[in-house]
Amino acid sequence: VGLYEKCIEPHLVNIGFAKGLASDTMLKPEQRKFVEMSKQAVADAYLALGSFHARAAEVLYNAPIPAKIKKMPVQHYLYRQKLAETVQPLFIQAFERNIASKTSLREHGYGDSVIRAINDSIASVLFRRSNVFLSLSSEMLNNPDIPPEIKGDEREETVFQLEDVAFEIQDKALRSLEEGYDYVQRESIEGIWRRKILESLKFLDPQTYTPKEALQ
Repeated sequence: VGLYEKCIEPHLVNIGFAKGLASDTMLKPEQRKFVEMSKQAVADAYLALGSFHARAAEVLYNAPIPAKIKKMPVQHYLYRQKLAETVQPLFIQAFERNIASKTSLREHGYGDSVIRAINDSIASVLFRRSNVFLSLSSEMLNNPDIPPEIKGDEREETVFQLEDVAFEIQDKALRSLEEGYDYVQRESIEGIWRRKILESLKFLDPQTYTPKEALQ
């Protein structure tokens, strides 16, 4: 991350120099080319910075589960719940990094297409941070990984325990999705990630997030 930020600085100097001129016609063709290359490099670097922490969160969350823990279903899913909670600060860092990038890009005069790309990255992070909870709870409720040797009453009791934990995790997913949806609405962010957030909200709370006419 630090190296990315250091790479941005000289490009911002080039862009600032060009903005300080009365007209870009004062630039020679090769200078104008370098300025355009700097603008593209800054945009690419800011987008990369925004996704770095989110990728790190997903790598950590998807790390292999110790075999000893996987043999114990309740402990296995409690372990994964803890992982889901542990990676949340990384997603928040990705969100905050994107917000800072958007502010800087606007200050340096970037147009709508670059800002839309940053907004798309923001909405992606908001969905993905919530989805670690939602996908985990859905797996626990619909297709829990319970070793076949656990049978009968013990299996039934295990399912009941997993359901209790899953509903708690669903509540976390719902709160996180609501925070994300509030943000994309407030910032008028459109696109596939906004739709994914809304679809997940409809799944978890159809009475609130599905239009009344669709429920009739």
